[in-house]
Amino acid sequence: MLVNRALAGDSDANSLLAAIAQEPTLVLRLDGLARRREYYGYLPARHVAWVDQARARFDATEGRLDPVVLAVVSMAADGRVRKRAVAAMGTRPVPELVPFLVLRTADWAEPVRERACAALALALHRDPSYVTFAGPMAARLAGRSRADFALSQVNAVLPRLTDEQFTRLLTGPQPLLRRLVAAQAGARLRLPDLVRLVLAESDPRTRDVLAEAAAREAVWSGRHEFLHRLAEARSADVRAIALAGLLRAGLADQAGQHLADRNAMVRATARFAARKAKLDVLERYRALVRRERVEPGAVLGLAEATVNGTSSGSVARELIEPHLADGVPQVRAAAVTALRVLGAPDSDLITPLLADPAPVVVCAAVAAAGARVDPSWLLELLMDRERAAGARRAMYRLCRQRHPAVKLAAALVAVTAEDPKLAGWAAGDLRVMASLSRRHSSTLRTDLAAQDLVPDLSARIAQVRPLLPPEVHDALRSACSPATAESSDVPGH
Repeated sequence: MLVNRALAGDSDANSLLAAIAQEPTLVLRLDGLARRREYYGYLPARHVAWVDQARARFDATEGRLDPVVLAVVSMAADGRVRKRAVAAMGTRPVPELVPFLVLRTADWAEPVRERACAALALALHRDPSYVTFAGPMAARLAGRSRADFALSQVNAVLPRLTDEQFTRLLTGPQPLLRRLVAAQAGARLRLPDLVRLVLAESDPRTRDVLAEAAAREAVWSGRHEFLHRLAEARSADVRAIALAGLLRAGLADQAGQHLADRNAMVRATARFAARKAKLDVLERYRALVRRERVEPGAVLGLAEATVNGTSSGSVARELIEPHLADGVPQVRAAAVTALRVLGAPDSDLITPLLADPAPVVVCAAVAAAGARVDPSWLLELLMDRERAAGARRAMYRLCRQRHPAVKLAAALVAVTAEDPKLAGWAAGDLRVMASLSRRHSSTLRTDLAAQDLVPDLSARIAQVRPLLPPEVHDALRSACSPATAESSDVPGH
């Protein structure tokens, strides 16, 4: 334990404290553990030993405190002890203790809270670099009652940082701190630096804030080339923000050039811009779909524009259907999805694509096929071990939506799969069906009586017996055996 190592004089304890201080979630978890008590009635039956050890050390040598001991004591259940610990932190600020100090600024006890707020304000005033430790915890506490003070202090100290320090915070490893700093980035950084940070940022919320600031600056300064750079970003949110910036800059025709974007939100923004520029959106899409090399977004966009407009869907279908045989899997998948968007697709066109080798096409075909597929063919495709894992998963999801007999047969097939995810899904479904059999045996037997769908359920259960828990196997066998005998008496089966 951290406290035991500190009491034993372990020099690595301070390094461990520094690592914990960089993770606000760990600090909060440690605070919760420090307050844990076992109660007998209203009286505490046992205290947390490591907190009591730290408190004893704190009482004995308050003038020469180890940072680890001070951090633990600041989380004690006794408010008077926390107050003394916060006061000691204020007289001897250490970077690793700043997150614990920030935590106490939201303490429920007012005397502790007041001391902590004063100590934090003084520490940040003396050394603005402490914001590296204070910022993540302040951002983590945002939204809690009494937590506004720490956040306001961090926001107040950010303008005092040098440009180098400010940029270092924006490129640091703490996403919560980057989100906090990004709100002030537009007023501090040059436009090229903002765009560079947007394109390199991994946190979505930070990236969107930076992109908004960059787009706003590009519009105000007339440097539209930066909007075009953002419009080519990997993030769909950033591309949409860039198109909105082109609209604000009066460049609706340029924003309309992104009609074939791979993201639906960006395509919708581009269509709005194209209409603002008085462009014929449907004609643009038709021209894009007639090209020798077609983008998946163009196929999807044609269907979306047709549905949202007043044009008949027959022309769009005639242009989209040939792309079901396109050599690019993404285009085939887009064609399937586009036909689904236009309305009920022709099952004769969609069903064969369930056997497509590309998982992305199979997933799109599963979403479009619905219940218009022969169950025996579905099970045959599911049993093909040469198919990609993604394709078999999509097929299993389709079988899950079918008759209970088909669902059970599919689970019996999938439970033998080498794909751990697919086998796990199947094992879970079999446990659920076994539980249903035990609780509502007559209902499940009636459901499984459709033996014309899967006539060999009992044999399938026997084949996978080594893979099933005994209780699951017995419940499923008892549900299927009567069904086999009774199926001949059921009219139409």
